[in-house]
Amino acid sequence: MDKLRIVSFLPSATEMVCALGLAEQLVGISHECDYPPSVRGKPVVVHSAIPLAGMNLGEINVAVSEQLRSGGSLYAVDEDLLRELSPTHILTQNLCQVCAPAGNEVTRALKALRVRPHVLWMSPHSIEDIHSDLCNLAQLTGRSEEAKDLITNNQERLHAVAERVRRDKTRLRVFCAEWIDPLYCCGHWVPEMIEIAGGMDILGRKWADSVRVTWDDVFKGRPEVVIVMPCGFDLAGSVAQAEQLIRNPKCAKLPAVESRQVYPVDAAYFSRPSLRVIDGTELLAHILHPHDCPWEGTNDAYRRISLGEGPRNVQLTKQCPECDVHFPCGGESDNFRCWCATLPPLSPLTVSNHGCLCPACLAGAVQANSAPAHITTEPTQTACSQRSGFTLAELLVVVAIVCILAILLIPTLSQATHSANRVRCISNLRQLGLATQMYWDDNDGRCFRYRGQFINNGGVYWFGWIENGAEGHRTFDATQGALFPYLQGRGVEICPSMNYGDDNFKLKASGVSYGYGYNLSLSAPLNRPARSIDVVAHPADTALFSDAAQINTWQAPASPVNPMVEEWYYIDDNPSQPNAHFRHKRKANVQFCDGHIVAEFPVPGSIDPRLPAQRIGRLRTDILRGGF
Repeated sequence: MDKLRIVSFLPSATEMVCALGLAEQLVGISHECDYPPSVRGKPVVVHSAIPLAGMNLGEINVAVSEQLRSGGSLYAVDEDLLRELSPTHILTQNLCQVCAPAGNEVTRALKALRVRPHVLWMSPHSIEDIHSDLCNLAQLTGRSEEAKDLITNNQERLHAVAERVRRDKTRLRVFCAEWIDPLYCCGHWVPEMIEIAGGMDILGRKWADSVRVTWDDVFKGRPEVVIVMPCGFDLAGSVAQAEQLIRNPKCAKLPAVESRQVYPVDAAYFSRPSLRVIDGTELLAHILHPHDCPWEGTNDAYRRISLGEGPRNVQLTKQCPECDVHFPCGGESDNFRCWCATLPPLSPLTVSNHGCLCPACLAGAVQANSAPAHITTEPTQTACSQRSGFTLAELLVVVAIVCILAILLIPTLSQATHSANRVRCISNLRQLGLATQMYWDDNDGRCFRYRGQFINNGGVYWFGWIENGAEGHRTFDATQGALFPYLQGRGVEICPSMNYGDDNFKLKASGVSYGYGYNLSLSAPLNRPARSIDVVAHPADTALFSDAAQINTWQAPASPVNPMVEEWYYIDDNPSQPNAHFRHKRKANVQFCDGHIVAEFPVPGSIDPRLPAQRIGRLRTDILRGGF
């Protein structure tokens, strides 16, 4: 792992890389990567293709919309610099075209490289997905233990927030504005953060894309708190947008404005799917429950403003680590200079590592700091230190507690495994789709066929060559597959949720070959010209790959009385032999021709009755036919 050379196309991935201790291996970043501050001097590979300086939110929205409508890119990748950096790994996303380079930009960038790097696609929708992305990155870079520790710490912090807010039965109605002009609600993981922080999101779309909303929608929800978090803006930018928002006459009667509960925030805590969403959740808890949840973060994370309030105050409610008293902490000026800056500084040996002291404790610490300390080097023996071990009863109690915890945690661990496998499957499909786009580019848009010629006592298929012979004993050669020049046998062709060790599973070759199926409608017969992707009427509505498998009853060791599951390599809408595999919590991951991925349910009544527990059924006909 010493030869890792990582290029990050998005800020959240940069933050994860550094959190895993890989800052030295990070050789390139995007122009938006600014955290941690130590990365700011690294080579910038990605720049904005639109000059946004000086634009307001409305103008930015128009410029971005026009660029996307014209088929242009929002980002420019410095291909010469990327070639010079020669990355082993590129980190990017396919969740939002506006947030970072997506499919097309990455495809063009990869073609400029002499050696094709591993591309990790990060497209989370929830906090759990963010942690799964961290695990995937850690697995690729040999930092799995570090990731495990980070996730454990995050989960403990989230649990602590949930416990604190549970003391207050009040659930304030919250509206989070992800954009002001036009008005957008929040989506994906942000509503989940609000829920954990003890609020009730009136318009947010949990685990789904944010969407445009109207002021009528906001008024109907009567929010008691408004949080302004325009994507990509720091606190200063959010303050300007919040002031614009509350000057709007439509806002004057909102309960949040009337009660001076409008909070602009640094959007990096919310819009970036990185580990700082945990900080963002703690910040939300402080805003909604200030007496129960003190904010221990920086003063430039949020501000409370209201219409006509005059000079802004920046005050935080904190809890003293010495006496547990809650107290206001912060100054009256705009430079965030704390009141305690007027006191003499404490010695580093006496400064608490757990937050600010209250005025009384700080004054006492300053006074004590000025007097000589009496230090003793003799150990103090307590009653506890005299004990030599545990009694048998105590050990039995500990064993019982461990057993109970194991019983409680097993379902949670199983669910986490399923979620991690689903995210890895999505990453696999992204790379299969990216390889297919490269194939189209290299072959004038012609689609590869599902099946080719029969040669050397075997058949060439889109995924490779398989020898004729008995099931489970045939030779398989992946290098003959249409996508092998782009994938180089990276293993992305195998879905981690496919249970190859199941008693009902039957291999086609002597080893595992493929876990995904190719849309048969894209494959032309051998006696006809190859189909062109350009004639697909609706690429965004036409499947390219999907989780696939089928039930076999005619090839030993399978039989009509012993049906078995096997890999299958194409998907169609044949009602008598369904071949889509709904293995991710009763859904199948489907990659579409435009690059996006959706978890699809089976057509009602299509699950194969021969092994219904395997969840093999049919996808919708309209996403399979492709408009041919």
